[in-house]
Amino acid sequence: MLLHRTISLLQALESSFARFYCARLTFTTACVFLGFLCALFMLASLGFLLHIPITPLHLPLAFAISLIPLFLAKSREILLGGAAVLGGFSLSLTLSALLYDYSWDGRAYHQIGIYYLSNGWNPVWQKMADIEPLLPYLSHEIWVEHYLKFSEVVASSIVSALAPIAPSSLDTIELGKALNFIAAFGAFLYSLSVLAKFISPLSAAIISLFASFSPVVGAQIATYYVDGLLSCALLVAFCAIIDREFYRRKLVDSSPNEIKAISQALFARSSILAGALLAMASIKLTGVAYAGFIGLGYLVYLLWFYPFKDSKPIIVLGLITGSLIIACNANPLLTNLANGKHFGYPLLGKEKINIIIGQQPKMFDELNSGTKLLYSLFSRTQNCTAQCTPQLKAPFSHLHDEAPNVDTRIAGFGAYFSGAVLLSALMLVLFRQGFRRKEILGLLLLVAGSFLINPESWWARYVPQMYFLPLLVLGVSYYLCKAPLGSLLRIALLVTITINFTTYAKQFYKHGSHYKQATLARLDSAKTYAQEQTLYIYSNGWEHSFLHKLESAKIPFTRLDSKENPPAPLFVVPYSLGEIYWSIESL
Repeated sequence: MLLHRTISLLQALESSFARFYCARLTFTTACVFLGFLCALFMLASLGFLLHIPITPLHLPLAFAISLIPLFLAKSREILLGGAAVLGGFSLSLTLSALLYDYSWDGRAYHQIGIYYLSNGWNPVWQKMADIEPLLPYLSHEIWVEHYLKFSEVVASSIVSALAPIAPSSLDTIELGKALNFIAAFGAFLYSLSVLAKFISPLSAAIISLFASFSPVVGAQIATYYVDGLLSCALLVAFCAIIDREFYRRKLVDSSPNEIKAISQALFARSSILAGALLAMASIKLTGVAYAGFIGLGYLVYLLWFYPFKDSKPIIVLGLITGSLIIACNANPLLTNLANGKHFGYPLLGKEKINIIIGQQPKMFDELNSGTKLLYSLFSRTQNCTAQCTPQLKAPFSHLHDEAPNVDTRIAGFGAYFSGAVLLSALMLVLFRQGFRRKEILGLLLLVAGSFLINPESWWARYVPQMYFLPLLVLGVSYYLCKAPLGSLLRIALLVTITINFTTYAKQFYKHGSHYKQATLARLDSAKTYAQEQTLYIYSNGWEHSFLHKLESAKIPFTRLDSKENPPAPLFVVPYSLGEIYWSIESL
């Protein structure tokens, strides 16, 4: 009886959701969110080539460009879409202000890069040391000057535009994190618009929610780490390929009256794919490899199964996208070459720095990539470095204190992800006939191959697309597996992924809000102390971002060049990640 009522309730909910779901509105709103990020990045990065630094005008111009799809919609969709867009942007900025970046790299070189870019630094033509007013913040040059900068460029444009109008009590550098929320909203809506073509809108919404707010995204969304952003770009790219194939096949069977509309839809999906690959290759160096693999993999699929004329648009698209990737990332790709270094310096070439040594468990030094991946999948979720050993555990089990954080190394997709992988593998074996269809098998191979090419696939944040595999199997199962056994396995997989989702969904808010309260407490303490005596601070460069927060709060302090023989006793700043000291004994 209870089971019957539950099924009836779900069917009623599914029916109601389908009645209110609007495919065009969902797609259009997604285009606004995703188009805004791409337009803002391209305007700023191409402007660098023309000696134009980031200005407050970049954001409103990019926003105006991103609204074009909305103005081409019907009048009712303009009103609803406009409300959704304003609500999404407002929510993104509000959450960014409420949740402070608590991450290591975010508070170090990412925020320093944003601070420089939003204050006039042009990375194509200038070194950081050339900006004399910012010399007190000069640090992390090797990472800021030589890493790809999609996140920093977009965030800097947001900060530059909003700094003059933001409340004086707010450190505006935190507002740049809105790009992560905007990317996640856009990826969710676009994934929903694509999957709803094949399965019910409610099922599509659930899978899209899990994909766009995966453990990597959830842990990093309130920080300046970039792997969650990369995950959103990967999700959009895979969905764009599915969407493009839907319209390419539809074009073959279309009537003369339908050709124009379907061709326009096909062009729009090709543009989304190009934008996703551009963003992917501009976020971090592994994104360049992923973009190349996905683009070439899709081309090989078309060449293998279809006439050459179907591949020509993708070849042209690839050439245009490749040219934009180089132009928009003149720094660091071309500036590295101009300075006699590898284009991927400092991670590639003769002078490369191995950033993995010391970051992985000691036992991993002797293991191959596949073995390390298996260890990571079937171990306890923990941020295990060289000083500890992964702890194997049974799938579908949850040990105490297991929750992914911003940098989790072992089992970073959550405590129940190994169980989801096993259920997915079982479904692939039992229903292999359906999964062998070239479209489905091709997509599975594309997703799996894109993360297996990374030798460090054991680290979840380096391969966020791995989380899509069980979700892809889940989505296809709605389409293929109709037998009672298929339904039972699908429910088991859905429940496993849902439970896994709940274990990490609250983490991003918990950590971000806690660190904000701790930071405000530090600032209050510093303000009180500085009213009575001189506040001395020494920072070795790792967390100069805290110095910026002191300046934003208009708290005077004296910076020390060394912690040796200070004019007053120095103490470690509470909640600091790097070597930073001040003359306040305690909070």
